[in-house]
Amino acid sequence: MKPRRGFTLLEVLVALALVASALGGTIVIVRNAINNQGYLQQRLLAHWAASNVLAQFRLEHPRPAVARYAGREILLGRSFTYAVAVVARPVADGTPPLLEITVAVREGGLGATPLAQADYLLDTAPGRSVPTGEPST
Repeated sequence: MKPRRGFTLLEVLVALALVASALGGTIVIVRNAINNQGYLQQRLLAHWAASNVLAQFRLEHPRPAVARYAGREILLGRSFTYAVAVVARPVADGTPPLLEITVAVREGGLGATPLAQADYLLDTAPGRSVPTGEPST
């Protein structure tokens, strides 16, 4: 009798089942990586929008009043909703307060969770040496 060459049908089916399960797991991992990349891109654009809004707000309001502002920012074809809050923060020595400017950026309306936030401290007292720094996100 001649020696057999090749694989039986059962061996081929078992090998195919193993390959299919391995590819199925790989597809799930790739899909999650693509979803994460999209979310990170959305957050990055939101941070850019927050920085843009804060810079524009500082240019338009050199001494802003304590208030809340809202609007839309379009960046690379995406529309973001932003809210700017100006809050007075008292200083212990009795001099004029610091103004905290906070920009919160959302995608999908003001009720959505903020994707990014930029904060800035503005010194309102002349001659006081308080570092205001760069916007933090």
